[in-house]
Amino acid sequence: MGTRKIIIAVIHPNQADPSWMNKMCSSITDLIRLTGGKLYQSECNQVNNEIEAKAWQQSAQKQGGYFGAITYKKMDDSTFSFDLENWFLKDEAKDRKNWNWKFNTLSEEHQKEAILKALKNYFEFQASEKAHPIFTEENQNQKYYLRAGIEIAVGLGLTTALYYTPEGRKRNEGDWMYPSNFLSTLKKKLSTSDALRFDDNSAPVNNGHVGAGAAYYLVARGNGLSVMESFLYTFAASAVWETFCEYREVISLNDQIVTSISGPALGEVFYQLGDYLRSGPKRSPLRNALANVFDPATSFNNWLNDLTPRHRRNPSEFGFESARKAKFEIFAGINKNRSAPGSVPGMTVGINTEINKIPFLDSPGQVKAIYPDTVFTKALIEYSRSKEKGMDDFLLETKAVLAAYYQKKIELDEEGEPKGYRFFVGPSSALEFRNKNRPNADDWLHTFHLLGPSMDLVIYHKGWRVYAGIDLYGDFAAVHSYALDDYKKMNGTAGLPGVQRRTDGYYYGLGLSESLILSAAYGRFEMGSRLRRLDFINFNGRDQYEKQITKCLRLSDSLTEAEFWMAAKITKTTSVEAYLKRSGRVSEADSAKHTGYETHYGVRLRYTFN
Repeated sequence: MGTRKIIIAVIHPNQADPSWMNKMCSSITDLIRLTGGKLYQSECNQVNNEIEAKAWQQSAQKQGGYFGAITYKKMDDSTFSFDLENWFLKDEAKDRKNWNWKFNTLSEEHQKEAILKALKNYFEFQASEKAHPIFTEENQNQKYYLRAGIEIAVGLGLTTALYYTPEGRKRNEGDWMYPSNFLSTLKKKLSTSDALRFDDNSAPVNNGHVGAGAAYYLVARGNGLSVMESFLYTFAASAVWETFCEYREVISLNDQIVTSISGPALGEVFYQLGDYLRSGPKRSPLRNALANVFDPATSFNNWLNDLTPRHRRNPSEFGFESARKAKFEIFAGINKNRSAPGSVPGMTVGINTEINKIPFLDSPGQVKAIYPDTVFTKALIEYSRSKEKGMDDFLLETKAVLAAYYQKKIELDEEGEPKGYRFFVGPSSALEFRNKNRPNADDWLHTFHLLGPSMDLVIYHKGWRVYAGIDLYGDFAAVHSYALDDYKKMNGTAGLPGVQRRTDGYYYGLGLSESLILSAAYGRFEMGSRLRRLDFINFNGRDQYEKQITKCLRLSDSLTEAEFWMAAKITKTTSVEAYLKRSGRVSEADSAKHTGYETHYGVRLRYTFN
C-alpha cells in the first residue's frame, strides 16, 4: 500500500480560540509525521462542532484514498477527547474500527505527549502487514490443557522408569515402607490418612523436588495456562508422583509442599525471564539460548505451535517494543568478613534480574487498575568465597508477585522531572536458599515463602526517586539448627525424629518472615537499606517413624539481617556499590542455645545488559 492519508478535525466550543486550533492542527500533523514517518500524510481542518466534523470526514471518505479520521475536541469541562476512526479495514467483522481517549490535562506539552502515545498505539497496530492478519486470525487465549497433561505424564513416566532401575532401586529402597503389590499397597495408602508423613530424606534429596516443581509448572505455562492453572497442574503432578509412582513410600507432605510452591516461586520467575529474553527487537542467538535454558518447555511448545495454524504469536516477532520494564545484571566484587579471624578477605559474583510487566510503569499518567496475572518477578544468585579454607556462601532468592492492584499519578514538573507516585500491592510467593560453609559449623536455611502480600511504592519529587518495598510471608522451611547440633553432642540422637537424627540434622519448621527495603536516588547516586527477619518453630507429629520417637524437642530459629549500601553510576550500564551487612542467628533446642553474628563489607561492580 502507498501513502496513507489521515483527515483531522479540531473542534473548540464555538471556535472560541482559533490560535489554539491552529496550534493543535500543526501539533497533530507533526506528531503523525513523527510516529508514522513518510508512510502517512494528514489534512487538518478547524470546525465548529462534531456535526460539521462528521460531514466533512464522511465526504472525504466517499472520495476515497483516506486511511482514517481523527477528531480532537476541547470539551466544556476543560477535558479533551481524541477519537480515531480506522477506515482501512481488511475484515469488517474482525478489524477494530474506533479508538477513543479522553485527557484531563490542561498543559499543552502534556496534550502532545498523550496524543503521541495514542498515535503510537494505533500505528503499531497497523504497522506490519505481516502481523495484522496473524493477530486478527489467532485465538489469543488458546490453552493446551491436554497437551500439558500429556507432557507432564511423559515426564513422570521417564522419572518413574529411572526410579525403578537397579541403580534407582538401590538408592531408594531404604525409603520403602510398603510391600511390592501395587493394588493392595495403593488401597492401603488411600483408605486412611496414615500414609501422609514427613520423610527423613537428606536436604539435597528433598531439594530435588524444587526442580521438579519448577519443571511441571513450566510445562503448564508453556502450554498457555494461567498461574493458578499451572499451580494446580504442579500440585496434581506431585500428588501422582507421591501416591502412584513412589507407591512403596509414604506420601511425603514436605515433598508435596516443596514441589507445589516451587512452581509459582521459581517456575514463574524462569517463565517470565524466558519470555523477556525471547521478546523485543534486540533478540540475538545468545538471548534465545538463555531463554531455552531458563524455560525449555515454552521453547519446545513454541516449536510445536509453528506446526499448528492459528497459534498465539509474540508481538516482538514483528519488531514491536514490549511495555515491560526489565533489568538483567551481573556483578562481581571483593569483601571481608569482619567476624572471622583476621577479617578474612574474599570475592563475590552474582546475577540479579527483575521484570516488571505493568505497562509504562514510570511514564507520566494517572492509572488505577487490577492486574490478574503476574506483574513482577525477581531472581538473585550470589556466591562468595573467602581465602580461608572452608568458608564460602551461596544465596538464591526468587520472588513472583502473582497479581496486583496498581495505582499511579505521575506528571512532569517545570524542569521536566517526574512528580507524583506509583505503587502496587498483591499476593506473592518466593523461595530462599542460603548456605554458609564455615570451618567449625555449617549453616543453611531453605525457606519457602508460601504466600503473602508484597507492596512496592515509588515517590518522585524534584529529581528524587524514593522507593519502599515491603514483603510479609507465611513460611515452610527446612532449618539447620545450630542448637540442635549442640543438643545432640550433650544428649545423643536416640528418640529424635528422623531428620533430626541425621548427621546434617535439621527440622521442618513453620514461620513468618518480614522484609523492608528503603532507597533514595538522585541523578547518578543512590543509597538504601534492607531490613529482614525470619522466625521459625518446629512442629511435631506425622513423622515417617512416629512410633520410634520418644523425644519431642522445642526448636526455634531466627535470622535477622540489616544491609546498607551506597551506589554511583559510572556509565549508563555500569555502577559501583559499597555495602555493609550485619546478620545474626539465634537457635534454641530445649535448653541448648546457640547464637552467631557476622559482619560483611565490600565493594561490587555491576553491569546491566540493555
